[in-house]
Amino acid sequence: MPVELLSFTPAYCIVGAYRLVHDPKLYIPIWQRSQRSLRRALVLAVPFLLVAFPLTRLWVTLVLSRSPFSPRNLDQAAYLGISPITYTTWTLTLGQLSLLVEWMLARELKKSRNEAYRRTVQSRGKPDDWWQPYTEEWLVPPVERAVRTAEKQSFYSRLSSPLVRMLLLKVLLTPLSFIPGLSLCILSSIRALTLGRHLHKPASRPD
Repeated sequence: MPVELLSFTPAYCIVGAYRLVHDPKLYIPIWQRSQRSLRRALVLAVPFLLVAFPLTRLWVTLVLSRSPFSPRNLDQAAYLGISPITYTTWTLTLGQLSLLVEWMLARELKKSRNEAYRRTVQSRGKPDDWWQPYTEEWLVPPVERAVRTAEKQSFYSRLSSPLVRMLLLKVLLTPLSFIPGLSLCILSSIRALTLGRHLHKPASRPD
């Protein structure tokens, strides 16, 4: 990664994704662990889609027909050749489908995060006793910079709070929720802002 991006911690998400794709020590065990749940999720996705799509379309039609901001004839109204009912229905349905797949893979993803953490530690080539609490000693402590950093961390912690994440997922990202993994990448970028507090530790103790 370029040195210029070291201070931009959301870029670490891209580096991690690149390593996940190109490092066989990571993607082989992660794929072997997750493939069964992924296949099960894809099998369940078909009947879920067949049931959820007509119900969602009915609900969308009901809501849009009563909205004062909707066109009078929803069936003929189209933007770029796409009906607002069709677009909204597919957006909500595929968003639900994406959440279903991510929910079924949640346990494997948690284990995979621990696996990636262990592999990262092993790649440093350091003994276990080397990983100890880190303390900096300064002749002239940079107090002002420390205060500014603490203020930024406080802001970043609020930005990565569950309330903000829910607002992003349920409101702002709803039109794009049909893109698989989009919410995961955005939330990972937000959490990367508090990298020192959240991402330097595994999610839980390895099993």
